[in-house]
Amino acid sequence: NIVLCVFFLLPSLWAVQYEILPYNPVAPANAVVVAGNARFTILTPSLIRMEYHTAGKFEDRATVAVVNRAVLPVPPFSQSNSGGVLSIKTAALQLQYTTGSPFTSSSLSITAIDSSLPFTVWHYGQPN
Repeated sequence: NIVLCVFFLLPSLWAVQYEILPYNPVAPANAVVVAGNARFTILTPSLIRMEYHTAGKFEDRATVAVVNRAVLPVPPFSQSNSGGVLSIKTAALQLQYTTGSPFTSSSLSITAIDSSLPFTVWHYGQPN
């Protein structure tokens, strides 16, 4: 039993040791689009972080997927807002969001522009 305890303790000690690496999870301001209580962070042409909070309070801590957002180059994208619909377009996809609405299948969708993506159209709530 003592050997097992030591075995299980060592990985947690190693994890703490390597957690001291510096990183900055906050994305560059020019990669962020805020529309009311929604925030979209363009991380790559095919990866957009989507957040909604009723009070407009957003999360900047690191995630498992992207720890150091500050060092990612901001991909080219365009944005427009017409008739209350925000559109964000990258080389790979186009996001459409009905401004002022919580995220629902009818208020948030993504259409693939890049044919190599594994979907054609995605609506909020569908499996990834």
